[in-house]
Amino acid sequence: KEEAKWAIKIFELFVKDNWGYMKIAKYLNENKVKTKKNGEWSAQGVRSYLANELLTGKMIWNRRNTKNDK
Repeated sequence: KEEAKWAIKIFELFVKDNWGYMKIAKYLNENKVKTKKNGEWSAQGVRSYLANELLTGKMIWNRRNTKNDK
């Protein structure tokens, strides 16, 4: 639940408030939000997070892309 709360906040800051990656990273670090590896956020980390296909809905879980699979 905690991660979901911050995921929503990150997307809101980026989309609704038009914040940049660095500003979001600074905000997360000031609020003591750690990455999954318990580190601090960077602009590149925020960019990667926002581009995550599972979070953005671009990837369908368990889809097969080979010719013979259904």
